[in-house]
Amino acid sequence: MHRQLSPVFGRPAGALIRLALSLGLVLTALGLSSVTLAQSPIPVPPCGDTRAPQCLPPTDPPPSDAPDGLEGTTWLVTQVVVDGTLSVMPADGPVATMTLEDGRAMGDGGCNAFTTSYVLDGATITFDRVDATRRQCLIAAPAEDPLFEALPLVARWSITDGVLTLEDPDRSPLVVLEPGAGPGTGIRGLWHISGLAARDGTAVDPARLAGAEATFGDDRYRATVGCNWIVGTYAEDGPNLTITPGGRTKMYCEGLMDAEDLLLQALGEITSSATDGDTLVLTDDDGTPRIWLTPRGAVDPAPSSVAL
Repeated sequence: MHRQLSPVFGRPAGALIRLALSLGLVLTALGLSSVTLAQSPIPVPPCGDTRAPQCLPPTDPPPSDAPDGLEGTTWLVTQVVVDGTLSVMPADGPVATMTLEDGRAMGDGGCNAFTTSYVLDGATITFDRVDATRRQCLIAAPAEDPLFEALPLVARWSITDGVLTLEDPDRSPLVVLEPGAGPGTGIRGLWHISGLAARDGTAVDPARLAGAEATFGDDRYRATVGCNWIVGTYAEDGPNLTITPGGRTKMYCEGLMDAEDLLLQALGEITSSATDGDTLVLTDDDGTPRIWLTPRGAVDPAPSSVAL
């Protein structure tokens, strides 16, 4: 009588069953499953590695919980999208500025003050609709309308080498800004005229300077005590400063004309500048302080008495 042999190994079927059971006991003792074996994951190369058609897309570096310099800095708009193209703003025109602080963005478009809210979440930032005053200014402000249109489209931000870039969702730059008025940045930027004095030291009552401001571009400026705009050019070389008045508009404002005349006179007599904390003090050739400037970061969006 012949025993049935396994067609595979040529062994009796019972022997094969005993062999399988023995192998299972050995694997179990070793802590391995005889049914499912653990497999090591196959590493996926990063994008840029041409050895594989599949790759992992780059990930953003984890954003800082406290963005350095983004908030609390007065930023000057140097480039903004105009008609779909990122354009450099003229150096001889009014300067547009913006300051971000605790969810509120405030600034000046070069003519009108503005304010809006923003939400910051790591590398993402979104702005609400812009509210602005409605001045009619004789001096063109090329950055103003493009800036007001661009802010609600912003989705991301980054700071590289001190330059702030606001981007759309596709990471195309919409607005480029540089640090502005403040200690160590020179006179370029947007300032509140917080003090004004004659050569003999007689000072204007600070309450009368509530609407006084000055904006300095690359080589041109404009200034007001809240009535007419005084415009002209300036040159800065370290602490040495020369301001040349070029003219002013011709309105009459009760209670402001003497302060305006003093400002016009003082501007033409300035020869140097020095910082005193957050204040930039402009002095004449005798070393007498004549004009005090403080960074205009928090801009009151209420309508101004200036109406050109």
